[in-house]
Amino acid sequence: MSKMEQSIEGKRAYHLMPWRALDLVALVFAYGAAKHGEGDYKGPDAPTPEYCVGAAFRHLSDHLQGNSVDEESGLPALAHAVARGLIALELESNRVQYAVAR
Repeated sequence: MSKMEQSIEGKRAYHLMPWRALDLVALVFAYGAAKHGEGDYKGPDAPTPEYCVGAAFRHLSDHLQGNSVDEESGLPALAHAVARGLIALELESNRVQYAVAR
């Protein structure tokens, strides 16, 4: 077992997470639920992880080009990118077994 695996074995470091930033991501999820339906990324018409990664990069590109606020939602483009990244990770984790993620 690696030193990293030993240090995180059985632990989730939620206390280290940036809560104000996560609040913004939660607002993006609420916006998406109002627009598309709650949990639409879990259903039979769920996007692929690859699509979500592409969407995350589009939001990152917007941010890097000076469009830090999403025009449609009024929320930070970075929060949209993180939300899409989380959805991609969730979808991917349904297909792949990660050594330390369970």
